[in-house]
Amino acid sequence: TIMSFEKEKAKFKNELSTLYGQYTESIFYKTDESGAKISAGRFLFSSDKSWDNMKEKIMLKLLRSIVTGIPQNMVWATGGHSAAAGHGNLFNESYSMVLQKYMKPVFEQSGIKFEVRPYGMGATSTGPEIASCIKEVFGNDFDILWWDYGMTTGFKNQFYIEYFLRRAVLNKNNPAFVAYGVKYGKHFLEAEKKGYASFVFDERKWSEVQEKIPDSEGLSETEISKMPVNLRAFKCGKVIENAGLCKEQKYSVDPLADKACNNRLYRVRWHPGWKWHSIFGIFQAFFLVELLSDALLEIKSSIEDPQVMLLNLENKENLLKMEVGNFTPVQALSVPQGFPVDLLYHGENICHTARLPSQIRYKGILTQSGIQGSFLNNSYDEGTSDTDNFLFMSHDNLTLAKMPSMYQSQCTTYLLQIDHPDWFLSNSLGQSSIILPNKAEQTAYGLPELKGFIMICRSWCGNSRCKQYQVEIQSEFVSVWVNGVSANVNLWNGCALLNHSKGYRFPSDSNGLFELKFRVKLEARILRVSSIII
Repeated sequence: TIMSFEKEKAKFKNELSTLYGQYTESIFYKTDESGAKISAGRFLFSSDKSWDNMKEKIMLKLLRSIVTGIPQNMVWATGGHSAAAGHGNLFNESYSMVLQKYMKPVFEQSGIKFEVRPYGMGATSTGPEIASCIKEVFGNDFDILWWDYGMTTGFKNQFYIEYFLRRAVLNKNNPAFVAYGVKYGKHFLEAEKKGYASFVFDERKWSEVQEKIPDSEGLSETEISKMPVNLRAFKCGKVIENAGLCKEQKYSVDPLADKACNNRLYRVRWHPGWKWHSIFGIFQAFFLVELLSDALLEIKSSIEDPQVMLLNLENKENLLKMEVGNFTPVQALSVPQGFPVDLLYHGENICHTARLPSQIRYKGILTQSGIQGSFLNNSYDEGTSDTDNFLFMSHDNLTLAKMPSMYQSQCTTYLLQIDHPDWFLSNSLGQSSIILPNKAEQTAYGLPELKGFIMICRSWCGNSRCKQYQVEIQSEFVSVWVNGVSANVNLWNGCALLNHSKGYRFPSDSNGLFELKFRVKLEARILRVSSIII
């Protein structure tokens, strides 16, 4: 296993030399005080303690593979905003797909199946919707969650990051948490002390790396053409991508592609280009290569029997699961009086979400259709897209809908975008109802003891057409009932907390289920809901 790994690791490093040429050493390595050479996979990611915690997670996968003879799964899930989704670029140029390209063969040679779920979503922040819908969006089986919501969440909203982190560690695999675009706050440290791996990408050291990137400013086209391919027009002056020639050549152009592809949407200043995505995907890959290397070496050098090592690590993982509810928030969420904040952090819930990308959509759980697909195809249940009839179709059931004009899926042979703000539709032609959790959700996630506190998140509207016909859930023209009880709406951070005359808690029916009914009382208007969280 180690020999096979070393061969794939060598291939990965050779590829770096091809892409970055004579600058490979200066960009991807540094020398510490003792004179030892350290890779970017180590020095860009904070915390020795989290490194050890993450190494043990990988050792657990390796040992299970060794002892059982069955390859284990390692899932990296990417969460983030439009930059994380790769907007402006071809989808295969996004850093998540770069990571997948390099790490899949490396892990497979070590007895582990590696999967990346590149589930960034445009115009999306870390909470409260996505934080409450982690298992439905990213799955309940991921091992590493990359957080890239800094641009939409902001440095001041650290409580949202903690909220997201607390919900993430509820996952059955005790996942590692790796954040980009934020500072290493106390909530990361608290998770680390409990035994979780919680990293923050070190942007100060990334700034030092940028100093090593060659400057293209003032060079002729001939001089630039002689530079390594991934560094051509990457930095102009002290600016990465967004100045001079670097700005002009930020996004890739295919001479054989049609205008629709080369004039694709979202090629804006705040979205990084393909060279940035490439180097970040390589940083992530180097991070995993070094962790996998350490895990393999520790197993090889240990005198313990593999079965004993495996048992000890599994016992440690089981003890860690018991720590999930033992967190005291560093900076608690501010919620209306009567709504239990601890339930948001670690209470059982279900999230019925129309958002894409998401596992609940790809696995056919949302619509119970049994139609399954992935982000690489559209074979999953896409819902109704008959835009012209949204206002005039009677919907007894809350209907999954999409607006094709907001889709940018493909140009020629290239996939462009997999994230779409789909929604559930109700209009003025009668009541639309839904019973939750549905049977497929019960099968996939179990039937948890839901407390009856309900949050409904509104769908983002990205064009004038949907704004023209949309009515908001808090409007006097919308009525909502839960199991026959009329509900009021209290807006909270972009979502609506439902309540009634006796408080925020709604009783379930005798089967532990909740029937929600919606009615739009304004003619030729629609209500658009992206997620219902109970």
